[in-house]
Amino acid sequence: MAGAILALAAVFAVTVTVQTGYPIIGAILFPVGFCMLYLLGFDLLTGVFVLTPLALIDKRPGVTARGVLRNWGLVFTGNFAGAFTVAVLMAIVFTNGFSTPPTKSAR
Repeated sequence: MAGAILALAAVFAVTVTVQTGYPIIGAILFPVGFCMLYLLGFDLLTGVFVLTPLALIDKRPGVTARGVLRNWGLVFTGNFAGAFTVAVLMAIVFTNGFSTPPTKSAR
């Protein structure tokens, strides 16, 4: 879900920028996606890259190098799947099911 929410925030920011003509508005609104991630308790891969090795270095019980790599793989796969799903759905939306050229927001 984290990848999907962040991808939706990017689509939102780009759409607002294109429609208003003011990039600063999109830049101001993009962090809303990060706020949503934090409030909903989702993790991006960047945070997992930082926190899981710290648990390994601290020698937390049950934390192994193999477990860290497995966690990275699972979080990467989940984030990528969510972002890719949003990208495909937005491509469909912006082209009316691939029947028309992309809208200005999609370029």
